Amino acid sequence: MRGRMPGRALDLFAVGLFGLFLLAAVPQAVQRATGMLRYACGLGSASPVTARARFSGDAYVHAIDDIRGALPVDRPYMLVEAGRPEDGGVYWVRYDLAPRRAVYLGQLAELIDGVRSGRRSIAPLRQVVVSYGPGQPPRLLGWDRFLEEVTAAARGAAPEGGAAGAAGPTAAGGRAATSTPHVRR
Repeated sequence: MRGRMPGRALDLFAVGLFGLFLLAAVPQAVQRATGMLRYACGLGSASPVTARARFSGDAYVHAIDDIRGALPVDRPYMLVEAGRPEDGGVYWVRYDLAPRRAVYLGQLAELIDGVRSGRRSIAPLRQVVVSYGPGQPPRLLGWDRFLEEVTAAARGAAPEGGAAGAAGPTAAGGRAATSTPHVRR
């Protein structure tokens, strides 16, 4: 009989801890879900373009529209992550450019390190889309322009034809620094 008492006390303790967790977590979860539902209801009457602009920003929507117009639907494009991978910028860009097929090259910093070390095992397609993550629109570059900018960044210099701080893939800490057109060849 005595052997059952510690086990029962531990069971009651675990149930008590679970109850405390629910008391702390449920109100916050309900509040967050209510806020998300209010936000979604506010978008319900908006057009898809307006909803995208409200979520991602006008510059992002215009850049995606420009890139969609420039990329052929039947040809793949290369996709590079120049922002923080945990922000998921490449996933949103890939989704917004569907049904075009993306060939993910990786993070821009890794490509720059590969150019520095002399390892270039990238099979070129015609066009590269560089994603920067939230707050920055993606850019479309031709393969030659992309290689110029990656090579210049690997050397620590400005890309040819641009001044230091130009809108290269690594300017401003990996983000576009100017408001030049997003589609470049």
